[in-house]
Amino acid sequence: MKGSDGQKALQGVLTAYAVYQPSVGYSQGMSYLAATLLIYFPNPEEAFWMLVILFEQKGLLYYYIDDGPECSGLTSLCSSLIQLLPQSILESMRKVSVDPSSYSISWLLSLYTSSFNCWAGVMQIWDLIWLSPSNIAPLLPIRIAALIHKHFKNIIISNNNTTNMLRLISQDIPITLVHQSTIRNFMTNRIFNSFPKSLNFSVWIEQYQSLHSNNNII
Repeated sequence: MKGSDGQKALQGVLTAYAVYQPSVGYSQGMSYLAATLLIYFPNPEEAFWMLVILFEQKGLLYYYIDDGPECSGLTSLCSSLIQLLPQSILESMRKVSVDPSSYSISWLLSLYTSSFNCWAGVMQIWDLIWLSPSNIAPLLPIRIAALIHKHFKNIIISNNNTTNMLRLISQDIPITLVHQSTIRNFMTNRIFNSFPKSLNFSVWIEQYQSLHSNNNII
């Protein structure tokens, strides 16, 4: 689906969701999700229902609910990210006046599709969300953001000026993550090790690894 047909399909999906959920309507970032779904579900009606599942069954609608600047789900998630980051990373970013919230918002709202030019890696993030239980799915994007920072900790703390830090976050890290092995290694066992031990992900991880011996699921 290309050109004007693609734009019409995208507009149709977003309009349909705004009518379906008028209390939410359209929020920044939804277009990236709908456009991604249309790649795999060219029928706009199917893409619409997949968007509904992503929001309502996987709990990601929380990202787009805005009850005021201090109460939105996204504000809460960005605060959670800052709490998850090592102090050394936060201090390095403060020294060069870079706020993690300033760029992580686009990571989260678009589920990494707007910022990361490594499509195979981004789709592995989506796979994790689709396969995860509803009580875990909303937490995954923020956990992944924290793990990306920790994975590149030494590089981040070695930067000593704003320009280099912003280039690292916006260009270098996304390009580095193009290597699927990098994505897979730190997003399977490591991400689930960050959750309470009472949650048993062993079967889930086996399913995920088996999945990627074939294709992405969307």
